[in-house]
Amino acid sequence: MSLIPRQRAAVLDAAREIFARRGFLDVSLGDIAYRARLSPVRMAELFKGKKELFDAVVDDVCDAAFAKLEAAVNAAMTPAEKMRTFIDMRQGMAERMVQQLRVTPRALRELMPLVEPRLARPRAREVAMLTAIFEEGREQGTFEVRDSRAAARALALGFQHVECTLLRVGLPPGALIRP
Repeated sequence: MSLIPRQRAAVLDAAREIFARRGFLDVSLGDIAYRARLSPVRMAELFKGKKELFDAVVDDVCDAAFAKLEAAVNAAMTPAEKMRTFIDMRQGMAERMVQQLRVTPRALRELMPLVEPRLARPRAREVAMLTAIFEEGREQGTFEVRDSRAAARALALGFQHVECTLLRVGLPPGALIRP
């Protein structure tokens, strides 16, 4: 890995840790640069501001979570297996991301309004994945749905609504993750 990707990865790791521990508002770019062992000047070359850095952290965590979800769904053979895999993997995904970020309840409440705008792309990926599963299932006679995209949006919105509600009110550990 060349210098710039290594430095970027170090900054993302440092930011993930510090945002989770201290919250978005209580952290400066200088704090993150120090933790990543970069000069403030180099930090400013990599990220224009704290919000851009936070967005990169959220994108990184979401991309990793959805890559695992997509790989698991793609490994399933039938539409029914794909749907079961999707539901099993998707259930608790937000909680796993919160645990990975080690976000405190206070920091989570503070960060939720900042995270919401970053979720459009992962949510679109989720709907596309579900639409494909419904389409395949409809073609094979497994699912009887008139509008695969509408069914996909409804299922995706259901997961999102439950997760957001539980995260906002402060869920107990393991509330969304099946044993």
